Amino acid sequence: MVNLINEKNTLWLQDLPRNANHLNLSSIRQLEQSVNFRSFSIKYVIDGCEKYKVNDNRYKVEKGEYLLANAQSEGYIEIDSKKPVIGMCIDIESEIISEIAAQQIRPDTPFPDIDLAGFFHTENFLDNKYKDTDTFLGKVLNELGTKLLSAENTPAILSKELFYTLAENLVQDHLSIFKQLNNVDKVKPSTRKDLYRRVLAGKAFLDVHFSEPISIETVAREAAISEYYFFKLFKTIYQITPYNYLINKRMEMAVSLICEHQMNVTDVALNCGFSDIHTFSKVFKKTYGCAPSRFML
Repeated sequence: MVNLINEKNTLWLQDLPRNANHLNLSSIRQLEQSVNFRSFSIKYVIDGCEKYKVNDNRYKVEKGEYLLANAQSEGYIEIDSKKPVIGMCIDIESEIISEIAAQQIRPDTPFPDIDLAGFFHTENFLDNKYKDTDTFLGKVLNELGTKLLSAENTPAILSKELFYTLAENLVQDHLSIFKQLNNVDKVKPSTRKDLYRRVLAGKAFLDVHFSEPISIETVAREAAISEYYFFKLFKTIYQITPYNYLINKRMEMAVSLICEHQMNVTDVALNCGFSDIHTFSKVFKKTYGCAPSRFML
């Protein structure tokens, strides 16, 4: 079912059944209230900003971002804007998540994988914020939001198939996260998730600043853990050291600048965060087995 929500009926959201499929399209300027995360919840912001507190973690969810949380979560939402904040709140039945998780892990059986199902439906799940451009689910949410706002073929959009599609992409996005979280060797789920979020913050910093002359010490500081612990956790989670991840990002950018933009090698080296062309050429040859000039047309 779909509900159109505004300031006059926001409190009614709390009265919806817990384990059922719902899609609420909202347009709200002012709101402060607790949030019931029925079954499995997706909070996607189409325009504006929504602030959440979930399990003592604070999230500022802006345009093109979404928050994920399951029924084990407790939350609070705050919206304070001069213009309406437009968002989608989507709830997916837990049975759908379990069935699709089973097909992802073991397509030969109709029964869910116990560990994976537990990840989605217990306190082990990582409530977190994502950009719609970075995930499979995000791309579906972006397209869905555009269609709903244009009011084109709304009845066709809002079928049970929609929730299967959302769940398929959600599970696909989280297969790697499930494995990565399990690699963090901590007994308490809250501790494991906190450490994982810290490493995620460091990786996000790397993704933005990899072309700058930064050190892993700086990245670890952004993650709020020691340099060695960041190194250890990053390698455990992603099966690559932070330095090698940084180099891979720089080399991918270098190839793009050379092949697609025809930039000369000296400028490529500087744009990719290397202090001189000699160091850049040495790393490039080690990575690709030839000098960067060989990639030029």
